[in-house]
Amino acid sequence: SKYVIYTIKGEDIHGKFFIKRKYDEFQSLRKILTQRWPGSFIPALKNKVDMAVKMKKKNLFQKS
Repeated sequence: SKYVIYTIKGEDIHGKFFIKRKYDEFQSLRKILTQRWPGSFIPALKNKVDMAVKMKKKNLFQKS
């Protein structure tokens, strides 16, 4: 099956980090965050299909 892998880049007190996650993992994280901090603004995720179409148009898919 095909799926999109997102690369997350950031920096914290331990230095720079790069991690890769699938769309479904972002859905799970958002659910946890909204349960843990009700009333806080947690941006909604864009639809998976819409994101894939947009990435395909911009040729952002990487072959592994």
